[in-house]
Amino acid sequence: MINLADDLRQAADAVARLGSSSADLSALPDAEVLAGQMRIVAIRRLVETYAACMAATIAERSRSELGHSGLAAQQGYLSPEALIQSSTGSSKGDAYKLVAVGTMMADAEAADRLVPPAPSPSTRPSRSGPGSAGSTRRSPRRSSRRPSRPSSPRCQR
Repeated sequence: MINLADDLRQAADAVARLGSSSADLSALPDAEVLAGQMRIVAIRRLVETYAACMAATIAERSRSELGHSGLAAQQGYLSPEALIQSSTGSSKGDAYKLVAVGTMMADAEAADRLVPPAPSPSTRPSRSGPGSAGSTRRSPRRSSRRPSRPSSPRCQR
């Protein structure tokens, strides 16, 4: 699983190694300028992932059933989106999107924790009967293994 904090630290270090001034950046060779731009893109993605995770946390702590004891209400806001909009200077729509994306990420991570990992081929029980070892006939059944998907950053709740 991806460790968002470690990835962010590594990305920040990679960007910091580019230099600390406009003159430092100007002195970089073209290839390093292009690579540096990609490092900056990567760190921005990680920061946006953090922002979505934080928005989900704010929304969770501001649930309507908490009433005036919810985080947003304690800060004087009617909704978590209003708190996020105020603190980030973003639009209302962007605040709603940030909460929605962060909540989906947190829900997906929670669902992943509920699903046990698929057994590896070496730990699967052997089958007997047609199609088992020693038989020349192959079973027409498809593999029941889920296709692997790339790991992506997730929010933890």
